[in-house]
Amino acid sequence: MANRTIDAFFSKDEKLMADLNNLVSSKSEEIILCSVPNDSGESIDLTQGSSDLSAMTFTKHKTRTTKESKTNMRVLQRFTLKWVDSSSLGCFEAYRNDPYYAFCKICLVKICVARGGKSNLSSHLVTQRHCDAANKMKEVTLESESKISESPSQDKINEAELKICAWALENNVPFAAVDKLANVLRGLSIDTMLLQKLKLGRTKTTSVVAAVIASTHHDELVERMRADNFSIIIDESTDLSSSKTLAIVVRIMNKESFSANDQFYTAIEVECADHATLHAAIVAQFNRDNIDYKNNLRGFASDGASVMMGRSNSVMRLFKKECPDMISIKCTCHSLALCASYACEKVPVYLEQLMRDIYNYISSSPKRAKEFQRIQDIVDVKPLKILHPSATRWLSLEAVIKRNLERFDELNMFFSFQVKYDQNSTAIRILNHLNDPMTKPLLLFLNYVLSLINNVNRTFQSVDSKFFEIYNETKTLLAVVLGNLCREDYVMRFYKENVDAADFENFIKSPEEIYVGVEANQVEKSLEQRKKLIFKSICRDFYIELVKQILKRFDFTNPVIKTAASLNPQTFMELPNLNELMIQFPRFLEGIDKQELDNEFRRLKISVTKLNILETNMTWPQLLDVKTRNSLFMYPLLRNFIRFFLIIPHSSACVERIFSLYNANKTKTRNRLTSDTMNSILKAKNYVSEHGGASKIQLTKTMKIKFNKSMYKHHSVDYLQNSTIVI
Repeated sequence: MANRTIDAFFSKDEKLMADLNNLVSSKSEEIILCSVPNDSGESIDLTQGSSDLSAMTFTKHKTRTTKESKTNMRVLQRFTLKWVDSSSLGCFEAYRNDPYYAFCKICLVKICVARGGKSNLSSHLVTQRHCDAANKMKEVTLESESKISESPSQDKINEAELKICAWALENNVPFAAVDKLANVLRGLSIDTMLLQKLKLGRTKTTSVVAAVIASTHHDELVERMRADNFSIIIDESTDLSSSKTLAIVVRIMNKESFSANDQFYTAIEVECADHATLHAAIVAQFNRDNIDYKNNLRGFASDGASVMMGRSNSVMRLFKKECPDMISIKCTCHSLALCASYACEKVPVYLEQLMRDIYNYISSSPKRAKEFQRIQDIVDVKPLKILHPSATRWLSLEAVIKRNLERFDELNMFFSFQVKYDQNSTAIRILNHLNDPMTKPLLLFLNYVLSLINNVNRTFQSVDSKFFEIYNETKTLLAVVLGNLCREDYVMRFYKENVDAADFENFIKSPEEIYVGVEANQVEKSLEQRKKLIFKSICRDFYIELVKQILKRFDFTNPVIKTAASLNPQTFMELPNLNELMIQFPRFLEGIDKQELDNEFRRLKISVTKLNILETNMTWPQLLDVKTRNSLFMYPLLRNFIRFFLIIPHSSACVERIFSLYNANKTKTRNRLTSDTMNSILKAKNYVSEHGGASKIQLTKTMKIKFNKSMYKHHSVDYLQNSTIVI
């Protein structure tokens, strides 16, 4: 039968058509049915004929399959999450904007899967881009995992901290030192092998300090002293083992920063402390180090002891014979302290004894100390401890007086209770002095006048160069004291016309006009007339003795300190020329052309005036570190000239600090340290401090050479046999 109706077709192939419709609706894909085969296998065309299916007839023709028709009949493939279950495809995920793409989490690209499906993903895994990204990610992962594995647990950290604290307790190490120890440990690259090979005990520590660190410091300093000019500051002291030690500090230029530095040179144990022995010990040390001190030594400073600075037989005089142009300076701080000490002798003796009695009475009994603290709590003031006046009285007396004045009412209340309930004779004596109407005005006066002296004293305890400030600072102090004591016209003539103040007693004010400070003057008004006169007389005698001592210990006619005063960076530009400096300091002009030096000074004045760069806090490096376009210093001769003044010392405070370190290290529990070991400790401490502390010190090439077995020869442990032992 050539033709048959579509009804016959549907009745015969109804199941086939239903399956096709279900497939179309479930996949939502467009499937075009062009022909359907009949019973004999021939194709029946469904696209032609009437729209009425009942009237439609099927045309027989042979099926023709083309490439285009195959493409149209294909279904587009979507990404399926089941694919990533495979370990090899775990790096893929669905692309967020298109279901026909997958996204690679390793190389961060999208891959089309619409035509190839899962095979496209497998092909992507072997591409060069994916392999490079996978290798890089693997390295990062391994590194992060290694860091995580190396990071210690909190328990291990706590255990390490516990052992360090136990070490500090076991060896009586101050807790403040543990803070620095932690910084040192953090700066070390410690691994297990290093810790196993670390061998550092008592003997090696002593050898490293002496033969490596201290030796490096000494060699570097000696090299600088051979090549450059320097000054020395010396002092002698006796330690707790009754050994006399001479300490020498060198003041030398730091060329990098154009500033002078105080460097510890050496400490020499001497049998006696006469001037000849001390001088011979210093010269012997210079000769051992091959230092030409006769040409390089420019300045000398020490305290006011006659053995050091005496006019006839002293260490200073012996060096003056060998170095005629050497500038000698008596310690300004010692001189000011002596001025205050002699002036305080004019004050009633009971005042200083009162300060000591108050301290001893409270501090000697924990019960009394607690009661005094309770009184401060009751009156709602911050609890403060009473200070003890030092025997040296450098700065301590002012601090003690100030503290007692701050708690004057509380002290009066405390000793009133002590007298009422304990009837202690010492408490009765202290309370009587506190209730004396003269006590508080005198304490207020001392608090005022001692602060004037100590402010100048603190200035010259500085490590900076203050040689050129000695004249102006001390003269200003003298002018202030004279202004409190003498008539104003005389003070103005003294300060402006540089008149001799030897006759100052002829110009003293009346007792009522003498200035004693604001607070003392207010309290003094409450005194009766007779006590007012006594109070003012005491203040007048204090001022008179203070002026005499200042005139005795500071020579304001000395051309050296007077001319050097013009070298202050703030006033240097006011000089018309450098003639006076050249005349006064001819030794500083060696190798310098005078005219060229003066020309540089004039150019500097023009530059400062033109640029208006001179400030109140201007320093020499700021003025003379200017360079040209060729990186050369613009004022080289001025630099060479000024540098000599910067190395001249102004006090011996730096040596006092050395002895403070000496006593802090050689204690009752460490009294077996010999003088050689102490000398090495002081040198090593200076080196470590100059290089930023223990956490920043580096092993230099010089230290590497010294770090060998021969370092034990420098410091044998046999040094313990000849030293004292604590029983």
